[in-house]
Amino acid sequence: ILNGLSNFWKWCQNIKYCVAEEATNPFLNIPLSKSTATRKILPYEPLELMNIASKAKENEDTELYKLIMFASYTGARIEELCSVKVEHVLDNFSYFRIIDSKTDAGIRDVPIHSKLKPLIKEMCANPDEGGYLIKSTAKNQHGSRSDPLGKRFGRLKTSLGYTKSHNFHSIRHTLATLLENAGIPENISSDIVGH
Repeated sequence: ILNGLSNFWKWCQNIKYCVAEEATNPFLNIPLSKSTATRKILPYEPLELMNIASKAKENEDTELYKLIMFASYTGARIEELCSVKVEHVLDNFSYFRIIDSKTDAGIRDVPIHSKLKPLIKEMCANPDEGGYLIKSTAKNQHGSRSDPLGKRFGRLKTSLGYTKSHNFHSIRHTLATLLENAGIPENISSDIVGH
């Protein structure tokens, strides 16, 4: 960001747009945090995840409950799940298709677990106006449907004592760990979660 601002400052000087030539570039030599440590995202234990989902249901946040369950059995990213429409659920509820993802590997067909089928059928029977399975109140310029749900998830998991090392993306890690522990070959689990 600082690099971009510095280049913008130089451009303003070059076109002589309200920037005095002798003025010092204010975006140079700004000290940044010395910390290079990145926060590690931790998976939830399956029981912890079901407790979070139960709390969402108890709080009558039905859409968040559905989203957590949907993620728990698929390992899909939050925005991928919020973009699934009724027309993407195929072959008599055998799988659903993710048609837009952050990565090429994310474009995939995801099998629907037998325990998830009743919920998917319910969501298909009662989609929002756009045909989406997960209803969202998002109204932003980037077309992201997951923002309000992601924030509600963050507040819920924080209220239950989880730190920033646990977030919605942790659900993907949980499923990947469960698949690995079950002896599912890596290429199959990668296809399911979109790695």
